[in-house]
Amino acid sequence: MPDRSAIDKAARLFCCLAAAAACLGGRADASDAAADFARHVAPFVQRHCVQCHGDTKQEGDVRLDGRPPDFQDAATRKTWERVWGVIASGQMPPQEVPAPGSDEMIPVLDWIREQAASAESLARRDGGGGNGVRRLTSREQVRVWKDLLDLHYANHQPDLLRFLAQDPRSEHFINRGNVLLMQNEHVQRSLDLAERLLETVLPEPDDSAAITWTIKPAMIADHPTQVRKFYQDAEKIMHLGPTLTFPADGRKPDDPQAAVEVRAGCWPNEDRSGLVLNPIYRTRVRAWDGIILRYPQPVTKGTVRLVIRARAELPPGETALPTLSLDSFFRPNNQLKLEGPVGKLPYHTIWSLAELTVPRETTDLTVEIPLELTAIDFAALNSGKDSGLWLLLRNMAVPSRVPMLTPGEEQKRLQAEGKWKPASARPPKGTPGWSYYLNDIEDGPRVVVEQISLTVHHREPDDQNRARRVVGTAGPAEIRAFAERAWGRPVGEDEIQPYLTLRATQAKAIGELPALRQTLAAILVDPECLYLSDRRNDKRLQLIDLSRRLAITLWGSVPDERLKSLAASGRLAEPVALQSEIARMMADERFMWFTDEFCRQWLGLDAIAGMEGQWARPPQVDASSNLRNMALQQALMEEPSRFLHDALTRNRPVSHLVAPDSLVLNAPLAEFYGVEASIADGWQRVAQIPADRLHGIFSMSGPIAAASREEKEAQIYRGTYMLARLFGVEVGTPPASVPTLQTLNADKAFSKKSVREKLQIHVERTCAVCHQKIDPLGFAWEQFDQYGKVQKSADGTPKKVDSSGKLPDGRPFADLDAMCRLLLERSESHSSFPRAFVRAVASYAWGRELTLLDEQRIDRLLGDGDPLLADLLTAVFVDDLQHQGQ
Repeated sequence: MPDRSAIDKAARLFCCLAAAAACLGGRADASDAAADFARHVAPFVQRHCVQCHGDTKQEGDVRLDGRPPDFQDAATRKTWERVWGVIASGQMPPQEVPAPGSDEMIPVLDWIREQAASAESLARRDGGGGNGVRRLTSREQVRVWKDLLDLHYANHQPDLLRFLAQDPRSEHFINRGNVLLMQNEHVQRSLDLAERLLETVLPEPDDSAAITWTIKPAMIADHPTQVRKFYQDAEKIMHLGPTLTFPADGRKPDDPQAAVEVRAGCWPNEDRSGLVLNPIYRTRVRAWDGIILRYPQPVTKGTVRLVIRARAELPPGETALPTLSLDSFFRPNNQLKLEGPVGKLPYHTIWSLAELTVPRETTDLTVEIPLELTAIDFAALNSGKDSGLWLLLRNMAVPSRVPMLTPGEEQKRLQAEGKWKPASARPPKGTPGWSYYLNDIEDGPRVVVEQISLTVHHREPDDQNRARRVVGTAGPAEIRAFAERAWGRPVGEDEIQPYLTLRATQAKAIGELPALRQTLAAILVDPECLYLSDRRNDKRLQLIDLSRRLAITLWGSVPDERLKSLAASGRLAEPVALQSEIARMMADERFMWFTDEFCRQWLGLDAIAGMEGQWARPPQVDASSNLRNMALQQALMEEPSRFLHDALTRNRPVSHLVAPDSLVLNAPLAEFYGVEASIADGWQRVAQIPADRLHGIFSMSGPIAAASREEKEAQIYRGTYMLARLFGVEVGTPPASVPTLQTLNADKAFSKKSVREKLQIHVERTCAVCHQKIDPLGFAWEQFDQYGKVQKSADGTPKKVDSSGKLPDGRPFADLDAMCRLLLERSESHSSFPRAFVRAVASYAWGRELTLLDEQRIDRLLGDGDPLLADLLTAVFVDDLQHQGQ
């Protein structure tokens, strides 16, 4: 059994932290607090609050009358902090009652702030703003381990998250210590994953020799079976070309261990320089265009290496480069039927392995597949008659300007152009201007595959392999160096000795290699690796903790040598040095991790992944719109991150996120937004902004789709989303007895009413206090459907809608444009997007929920009300360092 001493160490660490917290003491002067409560707060509550939060009625289970609250109680403190927030922002008292004057309100707000800040400071005696200790999120843990073990493969990203317990779902950031608890399941699965990864890095000796096949177009074109069956019997072949068998390089043809099968549902081009893969959106329902490779022998371990020499051929006017997909699949029956909706094979299970963008120039596209880490179900794959490893290559091009037609429409088009005749009247293959198959037409982005090289049991040279890169010769000094990389700090002899002892003891019992794997696994699951600490009583550890938080937050990785050196030397404590280091990290390509993770959590973009809506165009028989939707779905998830990354790189102001000077789009998203921009590949900045996309984050389809939850009447969902995510206002959970609009729609009379009438009835039946700030916001996105697409009338013009509403503080707006202009106004009593965004960045970077103790810090970070984004992110970390130890 593996040594679980690391788990015990984690338990001891938390016991120490709990004991330290229990020793915190100190209270504000209770008599002064009680006197101020009686003088200012109690009268205010009596005049403005008790009708909803008194002895007879408690909206939201909140009661405010009675004795002075005990702010030392965390739950009470949180409740009164919420009270402070809704009073300060103008959300409370309700708008139908007289509003309190500033001379009445300010003493109450000051009292709540002082009491909450004092109690919070005492509860965090470690430094007045400490971030505590938290474990890494599962995504952070996976990324760190990939870097430590050099688990980076050419054009393949193993999905390691599926091996770990899922992190909790939240309407807020999850990178917080009170959310990321270490459960037994997470401990066990972390250790299991560490052992699995180390078996890949340090495998058992294997005598299996590498086997390589090199397949060229002429080999397929000249194969007797291919020539006899592929075209002579073309009208009867509905799914694939025949099965062709090829021997491995340098092996005898009759060697059963070195045979690979090829099924080519395509044909070489005119000069036989390559196999032509047309985009499958052009493939007719009962035909197929792709290449299948099958290695018949059961194989479950080791690395498979595929090198595809290919180039793209684009029709005139096309700018989108094609994507070549590589998948593995399983078919339980014996009939290889590949027709059907794009991305799905009936009676088949597909495991996606890689997506490759094919450039115009001939390029070797390499894919490395570590079989032990893929999602392939080898038990299923090897259970049937046709066992072995199946690989499928398809051209998944999504053209930007080519019309999408059903097969019947394609035939009519060819007939109209004089390019279609029945089989009996067709000229020989290769006659210029004629097409034998629908998938032979050339107005889609084609992929020309010039050669395929497949290697099973691929190995790196011994002096360059992964094990040597990770741990060298695995001597004591190298084990210690591995621990220093994993823990992000120098490791003393006394700290590494238990692990060396573990290795020596286990080597006698189970052997040298398993003992080494167990030792490295113990280092990986040590709390020093899986947790971010905030030790402020030791200057050296304080800077080491800061360096790790910087690396995890900005890169999702361990500190590099420069960052570790600055922490070890103490220079990281100098504001100028820290600012310079953050600028360096932001200029690194790994910084994309920050914008990806921040936007994913901030905007809840994971919700888009499970949506199945037809966003681009109505479904077609050939499922071409599905292909566009697949690309568009990914684009909607990525756009906010790409946009924020561009803004940070250019150090634009926070207001740019609401009133941008440009967008960042790729080809599918540009088409979806109606932007006539030439985007060859990937993402690029576009200055042309459509009239309905002028408001940055607030007019992007991704956030709108995530907020709408695929509901047509999504105003409540949208209002709640805006409040919680874009304004940073805690909404609360509705009572279980409250019916949804979807439930009420079962009443035919109710369903015929307008959305605004429905919401009014819904409010009257439930909680008006909450809905008066939720519902008016939800109408701001009324011009967009549930997938973030602008709603249009039958004549193609934007549908006329009523998108008027009110901000939580009561200010009315006529439409989305007016709302966004209000959000950029700065006022202590008004909703302000810049302030909400500063709070979001600080909360994410500090890894905890903000409290009233942090409000003055937020004021300083906000500055003149519109800070520059890169400067803001830098200031957040500098401010955190300056507050350590106070």
